[in-house]
Amino acid sequence: MAASNAKGDGRRLKRLRIVLAILIFLTAAGFVYELTRPYRGQNSIDSMIDVLIGRDWDVDQNYDRLYQDSITYVEMPADADLTGKLYITPEREAYMEDMTLIVPKLEVNAPVGNGTTLPVLRKGPALFDFASLPGTGDRNVAIAGHREGGVFFYLDRLEEGDNIYLIYKEKVFRYSYKDTKAVLPSDWSVISGQGFPCVTLVTCTPIGIADHRMIVRGELQEMLDYSEAIEFS
Repeated sequence: MAASNAKGDGRRLKRLRIVLAILIFLTAAGFVYELTRPYRGQNSIDSMIDVLIGRDWDVDQNYDRLYQDSITYVEMPADADLTGKLYITPEREAYMEDMTLIVPKLEVNAPVGNGTTLPVLRKGPALFDFASLPGTGDRNVAIAGHREGGVFFYLDRLEEGDNIYLIYKEKVFRYSYKDTKAVLPSDWSVISGQGFPCVTLVTCTPIGIADHRMIVRGELQEMLDYSEAIEFS
């Protein structure tokens, strides 16, 4: 009888060890996945992992920084052909977060932060280091924003007939929707000069995977003096 009980205890112990081994394997696999999957902005798990492993988001994820060594800070002539080029102007360097982005269809009305670091993006839309400021000529006002839980969650809903507004230095710049496309994160041509005055809104896609960037472009239609009476629609 005692031998039979011992055998039963041995089988239960063996099953318990198998269950524990499976649980340990699943936990380890989940942890590895969380460390290696695409970064999700404004996500509590990501924030916890950042603290636990000391992950420096600015170094690992701020793509602007990766390219700054090749940028020359120069005054750009008014007639310079900037199509397809990355550049930082003194005007951009002096930006003081005094621009507002309004997208009526998305119910977005928010100040535009300075630079695409994680702390800035957590607050709302942010101006790329290589962006232009609003105006006529070959200017691309490139603005990034989070998708998951962020200001650009419904960015894919913009379509023909929709407007994007920028308020800057007592002027209102109205851009009309031009197109939407997805590109790889390494495709910097989308935020460089396009040959016409435009605004470019950038966010991650698809939701939850974020291995591409959604690019929504608007073309400048008019520039108005700011007034409380202006209807943003």
